[in-house]
Amino acid sequence: MLSEKENHKFLYEILLIVLVLMMSLSKESFILIIPAIAFIKIWMSHHFQTVSWQQAIVQNFLSIALLGLIIVSEIIVLIFFVGLTPDIGYAGIDKFSISRIISAAKDLHQAGDGWIALASLLAILLLGMRHSFPAILRTLKSLYLYLTLFFLVVVPQILLYAKSGISHRYILPGIIGYSFLLIALYSLLNQKYRLVTKLILVLILISLGSKLTLAWEEAHTFALEGKSTNALLETIEKNTTTNDPIVIVTNPTIYYEWTFSIKKYLDYVSQRHNLYLDAYGNPKSKFYIKVESYYNYNTLTQLNNKSRVRCIIAFPEMKRIFLKNSYNWFAKDNFAEYEFSHFNRNLNKNSKIYLYCKKT
Repeated sequence: MLSEKENHKFLYEILLIVLVLMMSLSKESFILIIPAIAFIKIWMSHHFQTVSWQQAIVQNFLSIALLGLIIVSEIIVLIFFVGLTPDIGYAGIDKFSISRIISAAKDLHQAGDGWIALASLLAILLLGMRHSFPAILRTLKSLYLYLTLFFLVVVPQILLYAKSGISHRYILPGIIGYSFLLIALYSLLNQKYRLVTKLILVLILISLGSKLTLAWEEAHTFALEGKSTNALLETIEKNTTTNDPIVIVTNPTIYYEWTFSIKKYLDYVSQRHNLYLDAYGNPKSKFYIKVESYYNYNTLTQLNNKSRVRCIIAFPEMKRIFLKNSYNWFAKDNFAEYEFSHFNRNLNKNSKIYLYCKKT
């Protein structure tokens, strides 16, 4: 039988694998920090158990193998089943471009307050020169480990987001690399140079303070968009039954994701299956073609008796176009108009979506 200590270790290993799997399934970018997690595990065994690197690898071989299996399996799924070039033009993996890689690195460096990390690193090197050569070597050795972990986290994220750039929620998990590095450098400085660490702490607080306002505004706008979305969907459910015709007025190129997601929600959650697409834009674009196909080519022109339409959803800026093109059948006085603000935080946080539901 396993001892209590061995039982705890086994439980820890299982929990680690489960949590890493859950993390990696939450978003593709988190798959790429699995090597960093494996490195931390080996490093901890090497440091706390005072064993060689080779022994640390052997001790953690099973968990490292399982972590490797997770990352390899998920990357294979992404490459061969999901694809690296999604329909959304700004996302995905593009051809190798030095300029884009540098641009993504700058984005993450700015978000992670890399200048404070560089200042801390420079202070450690300059102040370390005052001591003996062996002391400098020990400092450089510890820095080597921290920098290895830093690059294991940051470099894959920069390559991943070279096409789209790094901003907003995409700074995760790359920002974790900067956080680890900054904490490590602060700890090293705090061992001998307390005055310098106080200065670094002030710089960190100033930087965080300047970003809190922006973060609050972004979070508030995001919350308003979610509130508007929920209100829209709830209003549709209250004013329709399962078989009532619902029209979605959209431009598939601009509102590609929205047009897909609202059909998925109405289909699978609200059980509203009688949806008709009223699309505007270039009918030859790949976005238009894919959206039309997803709606099974159920367009408004195929609905012979338009008087049966119960609700019309007009995405931002589509209201005017819809009213202009539907004057021959749409009697506005017979419909209640609902306005939902703050619907597109990316294009215009003050944009509005309109819903028309037939009065009872």
